[in-house]
Amino acid sequence: MKRSSTVQSGWQIFRWPLVLGIANLIGLGCALVGNGWLDALSWACLGGAAILCAVLYVRAPQ
Repeated sequence: MKRSSTVQSGWQIFRWPLVLGIANLIGLGCALVGNGWLDALSWACLGGAAILCAVLYVRAPQ
């Protein structure tokens, strides 16, 4: 693995994990309290995070 010489800020490092965490919190909260369209939102938030992780895993360099 090649090391990068660029310095990244904390926001650049943690922005996507933060977005995924917020999406998961929204999805879990909607699954606990809602029915109907909140169930659909829950599936979208939780499924979207899982799909994104799977896509990034497949595209990762070996």
